[in-house]
Amino acid sequence: MDTSFDYIVIGGGAAACALAGRLADSGSESIALLEAAWPDDDAPDWGPYLRGTPSDYDGWAEAGCDGWSWDDVLPCFRRAECNTRVMGRDDDPWHGGNGPLHVGDPPAPSPLARYFVESAAHAGHPRNDDFNGPEQEGVGWFQSARHRGEPWSAARAYLHRGVGGNLQVLHGMQAQRIVFEGRRAVGVQALRHGRQIALRARREVVLAAGAIGSPQLLMVSGIGPADHLQEHGIGVVQHLPGVGLNLQQPVGMLLHKRGPTPPSLRQSFGPRWFGVQSAIGMSVGRTFAAAWHWLRHGAGLGGRRSTLAQAEPISAGALLKSQPELPEPDLQLRFVVGPGHARGDGGGHGQSYGCRVLLLRPRSRGRLRLAGSDPQRRPLVEAGLLGDPQDVRDLIAGVALVRRILAQPPLAAFGGKALYCGGVRADPGDEAAIDALVRAHAEAAERPAGTCRMGIDALSVVDPQLRVRGVEALRVADASIMPTLAGGDADAPAIMIGERAHDLIRHGPRVRLRALETLLARA
Repeated sequence: MDTSFDYIVIGGGAAACALAGRLADSGSESIALLEAAWPDDDAPDWGPYLRGTPSDYDGWAEAGCDGWSWDDVLPCFRRAECNTRVMGRDDDPWHGGNGPLHVGDPPAPSPLARYFVESAAHAGHPRNDDFNGPEQEGVGWFQSARHRGEPWSAARAYLHRGVGGNLQVLHGMQAQRIVFEGRRAVGVQALRHGRQIALRARREVVLAAGAIGSPQLLMVSGIGPADHLQEHGIGVVQHLPGVGLNLQQPVGMLLHKRGPTPPSLRQSFGPRWFGVQSAIGMSVGRTFAAAWHWLRHGAGLGGRRSTLAQAEPISAGALLKSQPELPEPDLQLRFVVGPGHARGDGGGHGQSYGCRVLLLRPRSRGRLRLAGSDPQRRPLVEAGLLGDPQDVRDLIAGVALVRRILAQPPLAAFGGKALYCGGVRADPGDEAAIDALVRAHAEAAERPAGTCRMGIDALSVVDPQLRVRGVEALRVADASIMPTLAGGDADAPAIMIGERAHDLIRHGPRVRLRALETLLARA
């Protein structure tokens, strides 16, 4: 096995796959991608493909992250995407048709999901045919990363398509520490099958291990708050007090009802029939098992990420405002169908339908700290969910929106028993009960971000070129660099970050791609 490479990329998520694949495609340098498991393929993801709004990224640029405005990042989104609506074309101002990441509409939305869309429209919400288009607000059908009925992960998009022999994917390789000579990163100490392996990077090391893995690896390597590192006997390479701070996660909760439903709609609950292959190509036995695991063992505040989005395809949903005066939506709704059992509902079997509401840009912040100097030890994560009272109020508003939609005639006709909030009124006199409901059932709804924040202030970890401040030949390129959350899903912004990191490595400060200006010039 080779142990010396030009670039070493650490991580197996969406950003790492995009970056490693692009670097391999665009040059002849040797690339190593290190990950403990095969990148990005251990679980299918049926969540919606959502980028966020232009103002999310313009806000980054206004905060000092030059080169990260919407006009800067839109070319990366378009370059990554092969959208079925514009496949083979490059003339659409919002979507790409020739990229490696297949994105498409739900092939066979369940009949019950159609009633959700009708109910939301009945409640007065506008329809939206493209949540990644000029406007986000409305109700409609989510696109997702899929191809020929299967989830299309970043690993499939960037690593499984015959990249050149200059890329080696070293799965089963656990990065232990970044190796420095002076202040320059020169390699990685890794563990594989119980053996220590030293890997050398001739040009750069790029951390893309996610919002938990990246800050942990920085700190065990001597980059972080000096007093915290010294507390664990770690020599300080660079004092960066912001490492591990600014942890952000969308927070949400599920509201649903358990049967009965008319026989004509029982096909909506595919998990009932174990021997049938669903229209989307996923074994309904696997679908049932995943949904049942989540519904029996779902996480609470500060717990692990819910897997419900991976158990059932999310086809219908909405992006809405918790308050009408907001400039853009801050809530995401995901309509779900599945087994009728939820944490705290007293158990039982059956079928259910409902809606999950997510607060996309919470004000609450958490942090990550080391449990010790051993990189094998899990870090201490203080999620901080609902720490800001406004987050509770916004989520309460979201609960009220969901309950109003579920009460509209198209869905109300199917009846059913509310699993854990049937006795809670939605009127202004029941604030205490709704507050208690939200606090009891809210949970982390997406992967975290922000713990290696990009910026130009004293608490930033990386600069706008993604270079770790105070050292050389080391970058971070994953969701941990996000100054604030983008109002989308986890993977779409991460893939964009991987694409953008490639441009910055290849072209440095000269990268200023303006898609809208280019299109106007062609007109």
